[in-house]
Amino acid sequence: MSKQLSGPWTVTEDFTILDDEGHCVCVVGDPFDKAAPQDKERAAAIAALPELLDFVREVARRDPVFAKGHEKQRIRDAAYLVAKAEGR
Repeated sequence: MSKQLSGPWTVTEDFTILDDEGHCVCVVGDPFDKAAPQDKERAAAIAALPELLDFVREVARRDPVFAKGHEKQRIRDAAYLVAKAEGR
């Protein structure tokens, strides 16, 4: 995993996402206005990115030659999502 996407990430009370070294990844919502109802949910989803990406990478590493049924497509989809998340 690239260092930029290593986790865990945490969410502060003002919906700032911090990486594992305490650096700001992003701020959800308008920092100068009252929090919107969806800000907490969005912040939690963004903070889960490193763990979600680890899981999808594990799926993408499977060999599709030995996969059965829909599993082959899931492996291809996982590889696509990993490439997209990594900017490839």
